[in-house]
Amino acid sequence: MSKSSSIQFLVLRLASLFHAGVFLALAGSLIGFFGSLHFFLDLFSNFRLSYAAALALGFILAAFTKKRRLAYLWAVGFIINAAPIAPFFVPPQTQISPTDTPLRIMFVNVLRKNPDKQAVIDAILKADPDIVVAVEVDELWGDALTSGLASQWPHSKVADRSDNFGIAIFSRKPLLNINVFESPGNYVASLRAELQLGNHTTVIYGTHPFPPMSQFTHDGWQVHMADLANRILNEKEPVILVGDFNSTPWSSNYRWFMKRTKLVDSQKGFGPQSSWPTELPYLGIPIDHIVTSPDITTIRRKIGGHNGSDHRPVIADLMIP
Repeated sequence: MSKSSSIQFLVLRLASLFHAGVFLALAGSLIGFFGSLHFFLDLFSNFRLSYAAALALGFILAAFTKKRRLAYLWAVGFIINAAPIAPFFVPPQTQISPTDTPLRIMFVNVLRKNPDKQAVIDAILKADPDIVVAVEVDELWGDALTSGLASQWPHSKVADRSDNFGIAIFSRKPLLNINVFESPGNYVASLRAELQLGNHTTVIYGTHPFPPMSQFTHDGWQVHMADLANRILNEKEPVILVGDFNSTPWSSNYRWFMKRTKLVDSQKGFGPQSSWPTELPYLGIPIDHIVTSPDITTIRRKIGGHNGSDHRPVIADLMIP
């Protein structure tokens, strides 16, 4: 076999392997649509961005090598995955009133075993939010955050834990009726606080449910979020919910929760913003969320930089009615 023939054979083999990978992406994407049937199937729904990217590349390769059937198949697969993603590029129809109050809120999963506590504190100082909610806060993290933030964010509540489910809130503005609670039958802490803005109150929730990776943790996720949904539905004031949901907008669990609460994802109009893992800033999965009552408008949203955690922080500028 000549050298040119060997190279051509290698290229064809690599192309075949790539197309095999694209086929797996297509299969995974289709499985994800049946997530409501079983928690394991729902896990496949979280990777829509990666599926769409793989199928787009597969289409380009197939078109370039004149493999029309594959090109058509990958194009259809791309459209199937792009359809659930596309709505996040369309902003919701909202109106901002001159009397609305701006509020910058930041969510950060610090990663309990992250040794670089100053990097997280520096990221918060740089973002300069009005309110910060942090999760995976143990005693060391609670002390570090309190020490680093108390001068500018003096109103706080830290509920540290020795596992990955401690939670804390820090605010420039006074917080009222701060309450840390656990959902019935579930041992994961969430928090609720009231923020007085002028003559009106806005309710802030922070949460971090179990990752639904097994039947047990999936059941725990559903119990936790169902209780949270009921609490939110009983609120009379606008609500802001922030947290690591361990679920993406394409998960059947997430879609159920959003439909139940009628909250609005702050990603709407800004496109999906992947927060985990940090190594995949564009093709990772958006599991860290800021969602709000429909009458709250998100005017800006972004993902922060790497700070030693495996999650990137989420920062949103809101207009509170």
